Parts: sequence; structure tokens; C-alpha cells
Amino acid sequence: MKKEINLGYLSIADWKPGDRLFGDWMYGDEEYADEIRDAPADEIVLPPNTDYTLKIDYPLKNPFVFQFTTGPAGMQRKELVELVVDSYHRIYDEEDASVGYTAGNFPGMFNRRTTDGKYGIWGHCLDDLMVGAAFVDEGNVVTLAVDS
Repeated sequence: MKKEINLGYLSIADWKPGDRLFGDWMYGDEEYADEIRDAPADEIVLPPNTDYTLKIDYPLKNPFVFQFTTGPAGMQRKELVELVVDSYHRIYDEEDASVGYTAGNFPGMFNRRTTDGKYGIWGHCLDDLMVGAAFVDEGNVVTLAVDS
């Protein structure tokens, strides 16, 4: 059974620990925005002392896989967000290091040049990515809903 965890809706490039989990555009009356805004950052979203695999595959040809274990208190929503954001920054840094340069955008476009490094990032700079949800699948594999 798949479990969905609301992570808010935030910029992967810009979010820092202590920031809100949603953008300013969410101050309207939309029901979806209310649901995201009402998600407490301190809520325990993953149970204590449990092993997980974080799998990030967008926008990557080669997925990033990271093993982690929650602590004795479990993992709060804001801690999971921090893990996701840190992982994306690591992916983009490792990709640039593996190809020996920073990819940049296609001339005249906002799309990132494709690189054939460790992860094979295609189509999107880190600035393009917004995370909204995590999903826990059988075997405790955590995947993400990421928009661009």
C-alpha cells in the first residue's frame, strides 16, 4: 500500500531549513493550498527506527538511491524535506563534477543542457524544480512528486 506524505510545495533550489514549506502564492482560498499550508512542519511523517531507500529519478537518466534510517523519534516533515532538498543539491553537484563543467542552459531557452555524467540530468536546472509530495511504497522506498 502506497502512503502519500504532503511535503508542502517549495523550490528545491531556494528552500533552506527553517523556511516555510509553501510559497507565497498559496495565500489564496484554494482548497489545495489550504491542505498544503495546514501540513505541520514538525509532524512525524515516518516512524522511528525504520530503514528507507530514497529514490530520485527526475530529471535523471540514472536514478539517485540513498539509504537512510529514521531516528528514535521518527522523522518530521521538515526533516524529510531537508533530506530531499540536500539530495537534489548533491545530485546536481556530483553531476557537474562527473562531467567536469556546469551544464548551463540551451542558448535562448530556459532548459538545462543534457549531461551524460553520473546521473544523466536532462531538461531542468535545479531552479526549475518544485517538490510537493513523497510516496512510501512497499519495501519502504520513498519516491517524490516533483514539478518543473
